[in-house]
Amino acid sequence: MNTSRCVVTDGTRHALTIREYPDPYCDRHVPAALAAEAAELDRRSKITLGAHGWPYGPNVSIPSRRALLDWAEGNRLRLAGGSCLHWLRKGQCSSCVGNREFWLDHVTGWARNGKPAVLIAQPYGVSEQSIADLAQLAVDPALMVRIDGTGWYGVGTTFIQVWRADALPETRAA
Repeated sequence: MNTSRCVVTDGTRHALTIREYPDPYCDRHVPAALAAEAAELDRRSKITLGAHGWPYGPNVSIPSRRALLDWAEGNRLRLAGGSCLHWLRKGQCSSCVGNREFWLDHVTGWARNGKPAVLIAQPYGVSEQSIADLAQLAVDPALMVRIDGTGWYGVGTTFIQVWRADALPETRAA
């Protein structure tokens, strides 16, 4: 089966909505149990994600959705849309054109009580330069850097959390 389309035996193509390996599914051909779980996770996500909807990765993966919600709910966080260190430190950013740091891949910003709390990055790799950059961030007493293995994005990515020190909860890995 093609990983970007659901191809039915008659050659009809449907847009992919759930990409569970090895078989992707469209809305019309997803198994009932998987559809029910997706609906339950969508219901749970309303508070945590708000109008933002599922970020890239969990938008097509049930295990990713489950892991994201378990992590966010366990840390009392809401998706906030921030995507850079300026946002994390100051609550807004008007100067970033794009993320220049290699480790800032698959980035999501999370808030608690309406204030920036943590920036999550899930890059495919962490270079020596990225480790040096993260170590430099960790020197800042206003921030705490945590690298926890694999987060909800999956697919071999590394889960990097940059927390505001004043927002640190008793955190859990994704």
